[in-house]
Amino acid sequence: MRLPKLSSQGSKKTIPKELVDANNQIHEELKARSMLRTAEETKKRLLSEKSSLEAKIVELEKKKSSEVVTPQTQGAQLTPNAKTQARADPAKPFATCPWQSHAIKKTNKYISA
Repeated sequence: MRLPKLSSQGSKKTIPKELVDANNQIHEELKARSMLRTAEETKKRLLSEKSSLEAKIVELEKKKSSEVVTPQTQGAQLTPNAKTQARADPAKPFATCPWQSHAIKKTNKYISA
C-alpha cells in the first residue's frame, strides 16, 4: 500500500494545527490541575477550621458544665433555670415565671368564681 505524497504546503498547515491542539489540551489540563489544587487547599483549610471549632465547642461545653450548679439543699445557690423550675407550680404547668404565675392566679380566680 502506497501512501500519498504530501506537498510541502499541506504538511506546513497540519503541523501548526496539531501544535495548537496540543497546546490547548495542555492549557486545559493545567487549568484543571490548578482548580484541583485550589479545591484541595480549600478542603484542607476547612477541615482545619472545623477541628478548631469543634475544640472550641468542647471547651465551651466543659466550661458550661462546670458553671452549672445543681441544688442539693433548699438553701443552695440556684441557676436561673433552676430558679424558674423551683417557682413553677405542678398544678399550673405554664407558670414558669413570676409574672406568668400571677396572671394565671388572677385568671383562675375569675374562672373558679
